Parts: sequence; structure tokens; C-alpha cells
Amino acid sequence: MTFVNQPKTHIRRCLGAIVLCMILSTSCNKAPQKESAPAPLPVTVFDLHETRPSSWNRLTASIASWKTENVGFEVAGRVQFVVEPETDVSGVLYGSNAIKNEPPAILARLDPTRYELAVESAKAAVNAELRRQDATKVEIEHVIPAQLRAAEAERVLADVEMTRAKQLIASKAISKSEYDRYTALLAAKTASKDQLIGQKEQRKADLASIEANVNRLKQDLAEANRDLKDTSLLSSYPAQVSQVHAIPGAYVERGSPVCTVQMMDPMRVDVEVSAQMARNIQHGNRYPVFFRQRDGKEIELRAFVYMIDPTADPETRTFTVTLFVRNKKTKAEAPPELKGVPFARTDSIFQIVRGLGNQNNNRRYTPESAIQKDNQGLFLYKIQNRKATKLGRTNPILKVEKMRVKLGEAQIKMLGLLTFQEVELITPNEVDLDTALFTGPITVPSQKGVIWDGKTVLEDRRRWQLRPGDLVSVELGVETLPGFYVPLNSIRIEGNRKFLFKVNPDKKIRKVEIATFENVGKLIRIKATGNTKLDAGSRVVLGQAHFLKDGEAVNIVEEVEVRP
Repeated sequence: MTFVNQPKTHIRRCLGAIVLCMILSTSCNKAPQKESAPAPLPVTVFDLHETRPSSWNRLTASIASWKTENVGFEVAGRVQFVVEPETDVSGVLYGSNAIKNEPPAILARLDPTRYELAVESAKAAVNAELRRQDATKVEIEHVIPAQLRAAEAERVLADVEMTRAKQLIASKAISKSEYDRYTALLAAKTASKDQLIGQKEQRKADLASIEANVNRLKQDLAEANRDLKDTSLLSSYPAQVSQVHAIPGAYVERGSPVCTVQMMDPMRVDVEVSAQMARNIQHGNRYPVFFRQRDGKEIELRAFVYMIDPTADPETRTFTVTLFVRNKKTKAEAPPELKGVPFARTDSIFQIVRGLGNQNNNRRYTPESAIQKDNQGLFLYKIQNRKATKLGRTNPILKVEKMRVKLGEAQIKMLGLLTFQEVELITPNEVDLDTALFTGPITVPSQKGVIWDGKTVLEDRRRWQLRPGDLVSVELGVETLPGFYVPLNSIRIEGNRKFLFKVNPDKKIRKVEIATFENVGKLIRIKATGNTKLDAGSRVVLGQAHFLKDGEAVNIVEEVEVRP
């Protein structure tokens, strides 16, 4: 057998043909494959629940006085008295049901001397004119009628004589000149009567003028009395004096501000809110206001909406909501050490002063209101556990004892506010006046069966709970209607229409048209408007609303709970 070597190119050609036949055979026998379906979209869902949430936000607000005004006299004059700042004054009460037994406190007073003289002068002018009026009435009612009767008698006599003269002139018993005399006499008597009639009418006109002048003078008297009354300055409402602009001795013009008063009850609460929150707040709604006392305790008060600004602040785009809250003065709570111990209260502490008004004056003075009296005589309450050298915060519990005094001769009024009485110490060597302190007027407990020991006093100056400028917290909330509340990111907006996607039991989503209502935080109340209903327990897709298609299958990867 003979082996013949074939060329390499022939071998390669044979191998290529064999491979091509195998590929063609495989392709012809392989069946066509179908295209695979896309995987369901993973989504997060939540169940619908019908709720009625309420939205409450605690916001910082500021306290301000509802009414503040600068008050001054309606007349000019020299100031005699002005109250001190922080003084509470009662206002003038108007109306038929006003309490008349409580006269309003005086803010300031002018020297009334010139106005008292003006009143007396006006009274004298009225009295003088009234006397002239009475004299004119007497003249009209009595004098002139008597004169008229006399004139009439003289006219009648002249007429009789004239009749006789006519007869005599007819018989030529008298001359023509004598007859003329009788004629002139009759005419004169008649004219005299007519003159009295005219005079009576004139005096009536004078009487009307006098009566008008009496009314004018009475008005002047009323004006003088009003000017005298206006020397006492009153507040038009219960208020606190915040500033004083004049001191006793100063001369003030009419209308010049003497002091500033601010209403302390009720107080105004101003809080800034967004436009959406302002729409949900109604006039008259009540909201809680919180503030902290001196001891750190948080107190809750109730305020009601008084006003909502009609325009927003151009810089912050917020609206100012004004609420009213009642305010009151509070007294200090008794420390635990005084539990079960009867004690008195005082709102002032003072020192005995020497040389008041004159450094060379060695007399001792004390506020007149601090002098007490018992069966043994006059005394002051001297504080045993506090000295004038003590600085800073001190213990409000005072221990006092009686120190006997006698009244001196001198008495000094300081700016019309305080009256200082000279006193003489019965035991002067036992008291160091440079450091000794004394209590002002004290208030003894009035409860039945409670007897004060005469030694324990609590220093207590009553203060207003709220003051202008204080910061408080206000909880503003919106009461909502019951319904379905969903997150905003579960809603799809297409033009003017809104939708959300409901997951059916077959895991396919259904596009549901809805209507939206009020917001509560990040939730909004909805209601289905199309043919598809939304029931409690329905599953709704959360988020991804803009990527979903109606009827699309989804894969629920997470279920969350949405609660207001």
C-alpha cells in the first residue's frame, strides 16, 4: 500500500466545509424562542384608614399691651403730684352698671388754685346776672303795670277835662289858647301811656337777653368747673403706669404727655403663622398659651383669636394672629418652711432716714403708713434676720419684733407721693440705724381660727403674670373633618385632575381620580370622584405615582402605616 502525502491547503478546505455543514444543520433544527415578560415593579403600599386628625403646633409668641397711650391734662398748670411707674390705677367706668363706690385712682394732679378762683368768679358773675334778671322781672311784672295804671288815670282825667273844655269853648267861656292847652294835655297823657307800653315790651326783650346771658355765664361756670375737674388726671381704663414724663413742680401745657399707661388685662398675644395656617384659624377660636413662672413652673392659660392680619408681612410672608388672654396679679407662694405656720405679708421694706430735705437736720423720719398702733402705743416692725448691708437675693421670710416710737413735730411730703413722719425712738441706743430695716404696712391673715404669732412676715410684692415683651408659647391647631388622609407624594397631578393608584387583589394597580381638601401637616384629605371607590383597608401605592401605569402589575416589597 502506497501512502501519498496531500497538500495542507486541501486538508484545511475539507475541515472548513465540515464545520459549516454542522452549523447549518444545528440552525435548521432549533425552534424559535418567545420574548420574556418584564418583571413587576417593586412598590411600597399603605392601607387607607378613616381618621379625624388634629394638627397642633407650638409656636413662640410675644406679649403686648392691648392699649397703650400717653395721657396729659386738658388744661395747663404746675404739676402738684404724679404717680410712680409700675403703679396700677383703676380707670373711669362708664355706663349705668358702673361701680360707683370705687373712685378711680388719680394719675397726676395740677395746682388747682387758679381754677378754683375761676370757678368762684364764674359763680359770682352768674349770681349777679340772676339778680339783674330778677330785678327786670319785677320791673315788668309790677313797676311798669303800676305806672301804666297811673298813666291811664291821668289820661282819663285829661279826657274829662277835654270834654269840659269843649263845652266851655262852645259857649265862649274860655279862650282858644286855653282850649289848646287841654288838647295838648290829653295828647301828652295818651303818649305817656303808650310810652310805658313800649317800655314794657323793651324790658321784656331785655329780660330775654339777660336770660340768654345767664345761660352763657352758666356755660362759663360749667367750663370753669370742668377745667377744675381736669386738674386731676385719670385713666380711661384700668391700667399700669409704664412711664412718667413730668415731675411735681414742672409746668405742663395743655395736651402735653404726663405719663404713659398700658392696659394689663386682657393682654395681647401676637404670633406669626404661615398663610396656610392662617386660613385654618377662625376668629373666636381658643388656644392654649404657656409661660413659665419665676420658679420655673409652666402655667397654661386660654386665649381666643381676636384678629388676623388681612395682609402678610412683605419680608417674611407670614400673617400676624392676635389673641387675647386674661392676666392677673399673683402673690408669692409660701415657702415650704412656712407650711402650717400663720404669717403676715408685706410688700415694702425701708430704713429710717435722717436729715430728710436738710443734711443738717438730725431728725429721724419714717413713712407714715408704716407706723402701727396697739394698746401700748405706737411702734414699727423691725426686721431681725436681715440688715441693710445684705446684697443680692435674700430670704423672703422675715422675723420681726416691735420697736416703740413716739411721733415728732415735723412731717414732710415727698413729691406728693409719700408722707414722712418724724419719730423719736424710745430706746435709740439699741438700734443701729445704718443697718436696721423695717417693714412697711403688713397684711395679717384673716382666716377664721388662724392667729398670727406677730413675728413671721413674708415679703411679697404682687406681680402681673404676663408683662409686655414676655415670650410665651402658643399651641395652634386645626380641627379637621373625618376622612381618608394620604401623604402628598402618593398623589399624581395631571393638569387640573388628581389621581392615586390603588392595588387590586391581583397585584395590578388601578388609577383612581380623587378630589383633595385640607392639609394636616404632610397629609391631605381625599375623596374618590370617579367610578372606582376607595374603602377603608384599600391598599394605595406610596410614592412613585408619576412612574406608574394604569393596569400595571406591581410587586409589594414593603407595607407601611400612615397615621396623622
